[in-house]
Amino acid sequence: MFGIGYSYKVNVSESLKRIGELTIGEYGEKNLREIIAIAQKVKTFVDHVIRVRAVEMHESKLTHLRDASALLRTLTQTKYDHFVGKLQMQVRDIIVALNAYASEGSLYLMRHPDKRTKVPGRSLSDKGVKEAKVIGEMIEEEILLSPKPVLLKIFTSEISRTQLLAKLILHINNAKRLELSEGHLTIDGPREHPALSMGPVSKDAYTLVEQLSKKYRDPDEAEWEITLSWMNKTDGFDKIINDGGLLDPGVVFRNLSNFIVESEREIHGTPDKYVIILGLGHSWNIDTVVYPRTKIPDMIGTTQYAKFEHHHFFYKGRWYPYQS
Repeated sequence: MFGIGYSYKVNVSESLKRIGELTIGEYGEKNLREIIAIAQKVKTFVDHVIRVRAVEMHESKLTHLRDASALLRTLTQTKYDHFVGKLQMQVRDIIVALNAYASEGSLYLMRHPDKRTKVPGRSLSDKGVKEAKVIGEMIEEEILLSPKPVLLKIFTSEISRTQLLAKLILHINNAKRLELSEGHLTIDGPREHPALSMGPVSKDAYTLVEQLSKKYRDPDEAEWEITLSWMNKTDGFDKIINDGGLLDPGVVFRNLSNFIVESEREIHGTPDKYVIILGLGHSWNIDTVVYPRTKIPDMIGTTQYAKFEHHHFFYKGRWYPYQS
C-alpha cells in the first residue's frame, strides 16, 4: 500500500452509519465509548487528507472538511449525560458538512504515459509509476471520504493504453476492500472519448515532427517547441492541418472544453452522488486548455494532471480560474 496505511484510512460512510445505529435504541456509556472511538478514527483520516491534500484541493472543499473535523473533535469530547438527542444532532451536523464536501466532485485530466522507457515490456517510467500512485491515492481517499454513493467515470483516448489505468484501478480496488457497502462505488468505463484523442495522424505529420525534433538536443525542449509550433500552426504544421493530416488545435481545444463543460454539468447535476471523472488523454489535447490560462512554457508531463473543481483547476502546484 502506498502513502498512508490502512491504520489511517476509514470508510466514512459506514463509520457514520455505525455511529447513527449506536444512538438509537438502548443508549449507554458503552455506546458512547464506541461512538467516540469511531469518531476519532474518522477525524484522523479527515485531518490527514486536509494536511496532505491542502494544496491540491479547492478551498471550498477544504472548508467543508475543516468544518467536519471541528465537529468530529466536539463529538470526541462528548460526556455521557443520558441526552441522546444532542448526540444525534452532532452526528447530523457532521454528515451535513461531509455531504457539502461531496457535493462538488472532481474532474481529472491526466496525460497518458509516454513511450520513452529503457525497460523492456514497460510503458511507464519510475517517475510515471510514482505519479500514478499519487493520483490513485487521491481518488481512493475521495471514495472513502464521501458519505454519498460514488460514481467514478473513466474516459480514455485509446482503450489499448491500459498500463496507467491498471495502476489507478489498483488503488480503487484498495478502497473497495475497505468494506464499502453494496452500491457505494460504481465504476463506469473505461470508455474511449474523442475529445481526449488526436484522431488519425498522417505519415507526413510524423515525418514533420521527426524533422523538427532534430533541431533540439533536449527531448523535453523538442516536445514543447513542437507543441507550440502545432498550436500556432507554424513550421509546416499549417499545411499538414490544411491537408487533413492532423487536427487543428482550435478544434482540439473546443472538443476538450466541451468535455470539461459536460463533466462539470454531470458533477453538479448529480446531487445524490459524489462524481469523479477521470480523462486520460494526450499532452497536446490537455495543453490546448491549460497553456493559454497558465502560460507555463512547458508541456504537461507524463502522468501529470490538471484537476478541475469549483470552476477552477489545479496544475503544477497552483490554482487557476476556469470559465469555459
